[in-house]
Amino acid sequence: MMEAADRAKYIPLRLPYKPLPWQQAVKADKHRFKVIPAGRRSGKTILGADDLTVGAATVPNSVNWYVGPTYGAAKDIAWEIFKLNFKDFYRYGLIDKVVESDLLIRLKIGSVIQLKGGDKPDSLRGVKLNRLVIDEYAIMKKEIWEEVLQPATSDMKAPVMFIGTPKGYNHFYDLFNMAAKNPADWYSKHVKTSEAGTIPPEELERARRDMDPRVFRQEYEASFETFGGQVFADFSRERHVAKEPIKFNPGMEYCLGVDFGWSAPTAVLFINVDAQENVFVWSELGRRETPIPVIGKHIIDAAAPARPTLIGCDPAGDAKNEALGTSSVSELRAIFSYEVVRYKHKYPGIIQDRVNQIRKWLRNDKLLISPRCTNLIQAFEMYRYPDPKGDIQSELPLKDGISDHWIDALGEFFINRFPVRKSSCGVA
Repeated sequence: MMEAADRAKYIPLRLPYKPLPWQQAVKADKHRFKVIPAGRRSGKTILGADDLTVGAATVPNSVNWYVGPTYGAAKDIAWEIFKLNFKDFYRYGLIDKVVESDLLIRLKIGSVIQLKGGDKPDSLRGVKLNRLVIDEYAIMKKEIWEEVLQPATSDMKAPVMFIGTPKGYNHFYDLFNMAAKNPADWYSKHVKTSEAGTIPPEELERARRDMDPRVFRQEYEASFETFGGQVFADFSRERHVAKEPIKFNPGMEYCLGVDFGWSAPTAVLFINVDAQENVFVWSELGRRETPIPVIGKHIIDAAAPARPTLIGCDPAGDAKNEALGTSSVSELRAIFSYEVVRYKHKYPGIIQDRVNQIRKWLRNDKLLISPRCTNLIQAFEMYRYPDPKGDIQSELPLKDGISDHWIDALGEFFINRFPVRKSSCGVA
């Protein structure tokens, strides 16, 4: 009797759709990394499922993953597509098993397709992947790729496809620009819904009329947009990001801003201040699950032999950790002294005061950021207020678990170095 692997060679894989021209162009490209920002209903998830289906059907014993924003989203978006793709394999007896509870399809040739959620990073570790598709990466934490999934693709040099709709100038935007920086490995293709031809023109025109222009451009034209509700509307990459990397200047005052974290990263900003109170953020450091003594060593090495004269930090870091018997602030003070490590006790309006201090320096063009500080730059563009409830607009920005850490670190520097009652920089 012919083995499953042999039978698979002679059974044509008929996918239940005809590829659109843009999908054919992406399929034909041979780059290992592909980044596809695409408008709604343009066929991006179908393309990702196609890529994994062909990989599983042609590479025995391969491990092929589709990762959505959450496990539930992965199931809702793509599970039925995969089952439909393998319809012929059911008919010819080439499916070993389908496990609905694990969103897993195993073929008789030993290859596996499995759907995963980016909200459970620990469940994504410890595998060797042959092929990977990450859907809606713009709404995941960037660590999902950089720290968790990228290592899983290294052993097999797995092809990786990033698909999704943009959500501002965040880490998905950075990956889209990788093709310009490293064209040997990276490929990018921007796809508008109108170009895909999947939605009638009159429906697109209705959406254009009825929607906020920026929302329409983002959702249907896959445009990278900055939205209303942005806390720092005055921020501009042209005005506030240096053209070249900023170097540490030992002749200026040397300060840090720190927001403590553990599962979320501890965020550290390295800052120079000149005699005119111009602020230069020349480097940044983000470390997850890293003890304070290790963070302190990184700080010491960053500008040795210089030491910071002020470290503005989160007051929550002075809470005692029962397991360690000490606090993050105390550990930092043991390295840099009590006088250097400072924080402002919480008071009503402290968050607004930190925001207003940063705004003053932005408006007066007295804040300049090194282009190496990619997390802080993205935070300025993504940090926003929640949508108003009725006519009531919150004065407190959203804590999204990504941008807020870097803005908090900068705010802690400002509120300690330039206390509100002593500020002399420009006008509010």
